[in-house]
Amino acid sequence: MLIPTSVANALLIVVLVIPGFVYGSVRSVFRGPQSSRDTELSSRIATAVVVSVVFDSLYLITVAMAFPDVDLRPFAQQPEAFALTQPLVLGLVVLVLGVGIPAFSSPLLHFRIVWKPVDRPGAPRWLKRPARKGGYRNFPTA
Repeated sequence: MLIPTSVANALLIVVLVIPGFVYGSVRSVFRGPQSSRDTELSSRIATAVVVSVVFDSLYLITVAMAFPDVDLRPFAQQPEAFALTQPLVLGLVVLVLGVGIPAFSSPLLHFRIVWKPVDRPGAPRWLKRPARKGGYRNFPTA
């Protein structure tokens, strides 16, 4: 794998891959592995790119609707200048948009619970406890 040598290359990796990998990793924690999609690297990268494009599109639509008067042309013409003059803002934006929102949205879409009866002697039959559906099971399957 090539190491990014310019700000534009690093920005492409951050924008096109990281949100999707964060979303997929958190999804597999809450939902469990999804067949061969989560085991093969090429399919994980393809899924990460697709999910990242969806997140980026939603971010652009949100910014365009919330801030119609903001002019982003100076940033688009010289991203290196913005990165050097405002590193804290850039870091917070990448952290929130690249990691925070995908990590927060994945459990909202993929966390499933089922209600199981309590396994204690003497517990009433109507008493149930929440349990996670999917994910890792600690009993052998073969």
